[in-house]
Amino acid sequence: MKNYRIKIFNEFSDELKIIWSNLQKDGDCYLFQTYEWQEYWFSAVGTTLNLKPLIVCVYDSSKLIAIFPLGLKSLYGIKIIEFLGGGQSDYNNPIFSDKVQLGSIKELWNEILAELPKYDVIYLSRIPEKLADSRNPFMKTAPFKVAGSSYYSKLPDSLSKMPEIISKRTLKDNRRMKRRLAEKGLLEFVIADNSHEYNLILTETLKQKRDRYLATGANNILEDESIYLFYRGLFENIPCVHLSALKIDGEIIATHLGVIYKKRFYYLMPTFLPGFYEKYSPGRVLLEYLTKWSIESGMKVYDFTTGAESYKKKWCNKEMNIYNYQSYSTFKGFLFIIVLKTVLYLKNNSSTRPFLMKLNRLRKG
Repeated sequence: MKNYRIKIFNEFSDELKIIWSNLQKDGDCYLFQTYEWQEYWFSAVGTTLNLKPLIVCVYDSSKLIAIFPLGLKSLYGIKIIEFLGGGQSDYNNPIFSDKVQLGSIKELWNEILAELPKYDVIYLSRIPEKLADSRNPFMKTAPFKVAGSSYYSKLPDSLSKMPEIISKRTLKDNRRMKRRLAEKGLLEFVIADNSHEYNLILTETLKQKRDRYLATGANNILEDESIYLFYRGLFENIPCVHLSALKIDGEIIATHLGVIYKKRFYYLMPTFLPGFYEKYSPGRVLLEYLTKWSIESGMKVYDFTTGAESYKKKWCNKEMNIYNYQSYSTFKGFLFIIVLKTVLYLKNNSSTRPFLMKLNRLRKG
């Protein structure tokens, strides 16, 4: 049995930045586990949630082999340990060194549990099934519950091979919509490459997204000022942000806010202008432009991230399960999990979703 050395950081620091950056450079991780993303998210959002960082660094002898970016918060007197990153991180996971012994992951996790401060429940969400092309080693720690899925494509090396990932019919339908849009005026695909253009497109992105939330009755996360400001500040704080727009005669009719990391394009926040142009599917037309740009730019993966929206299946050829991890150490924690399961069931059940959306609209007046 190995004896790991565990060090827990309760704040972001220069020391942590150095060791974290070195591990993420050589280990397998998604953008959302990078120091830059986590530190910025915590400063913008995490500090408003009464969330205490529990960033667990695990050493085998003197070598750092894993980082678990956790946090502790109290909700109605219940102490909850969760991943840092909140709803803005589509994948949550530890970072593992390529030197970690996969057979010892469960043992490693048990040692971490023994070192954590007192808690009632651990609830870890949005855990991806895979890291790179391999099964996520964290899955070895305990039984996980399937909570959803994500879709992605391994991109070909040339545009001529696009039908390998997108059906010819989908591409044909999109070309038709693109022609119809071009008949209405000058159609342009624009990528923001300076702060002025970025702010111009981002303002429209957040407006279109907010309008969509209101129209559908979905939970409008942009009502939370910290989350709104998080997205507004991405360009200045995350070096790999990619913001684009589709314009007709200068009017922005669709946008997309995403990020790029290790040749993986993350499709995060698509929007479109409701009204006249909506029937021409401007969001899908922009999606094709982005896919082509990704191939031409040498991206290896186009990642639609979490969410099982039906249109995603037409634009990619791979699916990955997303898991949740739940455990409790007190009776309060047990009750919390029961309530949480009930809420998630009501939220995800197709028969109750329309009622909940209507209730949400009534609540907002």
